[in-house]
Amino acid sequence: MTQQEKTSNPAHQTQMMGSTCHPYKRYDEHPDGGGMREDELGAYVRFEVVEQLSGRIAKLEDDMCLALLDVLEERHRQVSSEGWTPEHDDQHDDYSLAKAASVYAACASVDRPDRAVMDQFGLAGTPTAIIRNWPTTWDTSWLKPTNRRRDLVKAVALLIAEIERLDRIMFREAESMSDRTYWTGSEDEQEPLDVK
Repeated sequence: MTQQEKTSNPAHQTQMMGSTCHPYKRYDEHPDGGGMREDELGAYVRFEVVEQLSGRIAKLEDDMCLALLDVLEERHRQVSSEGWTPEHDDQHDDYSLAKAASVYAACASVDRPDRAVMDQFGLAGTPTAIIRNWPTTWDTSWLKPTNRRRDLVKAVALLIAEIERLDRIMFREAESMSDRTYWTGSEDEQEPLDVK
């Protein structure tokens, strides 16, 4: 596959760089017209994309609320302290990350009397109806209701992990599609169309 074919193929342009959260368009060669900036991985990214993302990041920093910071900190803790790396999360193809998140959200939404019991006794005080929804492939000892806010923080962090997992699947499938060869013309001609 030539360099020109790579840069014109959307599957090759979309790459994961840095964080698993940020897809960028990747350009493997610098066009003569300029308007591109080289990123830390040696790919060229359009100036307007860099400026747009920089503006969005600056606005997020200005508007960053405590809740969002707590969710990001929890997600970081899940990876660094618990060892729930992307490779580990990829094994949860039964959507158990989303199921666990929904259980934590349910823990945060119980009525006051049930929540008072949960706050006092933790898992032992959690309604059975909620525990039944915990992923069957996970031990219930991992369900650790704390308080309404903390449970919501855990739920959102788990949802982020599930979204990242789904994004990795999507990017692997896009890359897999770019490696396939298709046939054009009649069956007699068997002329390959390389879509790499």
